Amino acid sequence: MMDKWIEVKSQKTIKSQKKLKWKLLLESCPHIITPSKAKYLQTTLNVDNLVQSFDSDEWIKLQQDGYVYIKIVKSGRHLPVPEDDINYKYLIIDNKWKDKALFKLIEL
Repeated sequence: MMDKWIEVKSQKTIKSQKKLKWKLLLESCPHIITPSKAKYLQTTLNVDNLVQSFDSDEWIKLQQDGYVYIKIVKSGRHLPVPEDDINYKYLIIDNKWKDKALFKLIEL
């Protein structure tokens, strides 16, 4: 019985730590995509693993550096912006299609 209580307590602690992390990130970087927004995008755009990608350190760091999410580019589609344009950056989504997310650099 005690083990179950410890497990539930630790799950609540992890959840509250994640909430605090995202609250602090939003204060310092209001344009960052939160897990709830990523989940909405994942279901409406039908893109696998989008939530996990937005929650990765690489994607969070990119947004903290001043890049704003613009759109998802499905694999096999024409890229709207050349990949060598320094004002834009593509990140590959970790799914079997290797879709890309387009970000634009903004002035903070």
